[in-house]
Amino acid sequence: MQGLFSEQEGHGPKVLFIHGTATDHRTWSIQRLGLKGELELCVYDRRGSGGSPLPPGSTFVDIPGHAADAAVLVREFSPGAPVMAVGSSFGGVVLLELLRTEPGLVHTAVLLEPPLPPTEGGPLVAAGFVEAFNALWRSDGGRAAAEFFLRTVLGDRGFERMPVAIRERALEEHDAIRQDCEALIRYRLEDASLSRITTPVVLMGGERSPPFYRSTLERLSAALGNARLEMLPGAGHMMHAEAYRRFNARLRELAASARS
Repeated sequence: MQGLFSEQEGHGPKVLFIHGTATDHRTWSIQRLGLKGELELCVYDRRGSGGSPLPPGSTFVDIPGHAADAAVLVREFSPGAPVMAVGSSFGGVVLLELLRTEPGLVHTAVLLEPPLPPTEGGPLVAAGFVEAFNALWRSDGGRAAAEFFLRTVLGDRGFERMPVAIRERALEEHDAIRQDCEALIRYRLEDASLSRITTPVVLMGGERSPPFYRSTLERLSAALGNARLEMLPGAGHMMHAEAYRRFNARLRELAASARS
């Protein structure tokens, strides 16, 4: 797709991966290594991240815009046939929007702790977060603001467990973090629209994740038309990396059940 960096590899049922904030397509490296012999994988950089620049004159891409990108990518990746799709964190919100607007493109969706409010109409970004983020940016720079963001979404233990190379890469994504926060602030999602989603959805949480994610997953489980909630043992918010063996095994099972 023009202007959007993507890579495809593997053989088997097709799976699209949508990354979260402060990451890019490389966050799925373990899935590519472990699953490319059984699944055909498509990874990409959302606009404003990695190798996909923002459109000229734009300061961020809204969530419907990210979902529209994903829709075009699915049509190119799998012409005429739906795919399985996996969305991590902010990528899970993008995937939800894709399910709402293009229901025929995805046959099975896996949402990894999307950062949505636990109640309809609640704020998508916690009160005071943007102010604290911007204050840190002004006083200590983008990396300090990025660390504040990562410690908030991962928890202190999750941040400290990050491999050094991945942590350093994430700290440099402070511009992308600001863009995604702006997109979340402007996004509106009503439970009534969720109830019309009939695509099978697996809502996956990490047992070690900050507890506010569980409340959101329970809201989505109740609101979605065809969803189940699963907790991944030994995992935090970056569950696809922290508990990759269990995570990859679950993707294999979901892909196999979708084919049968």
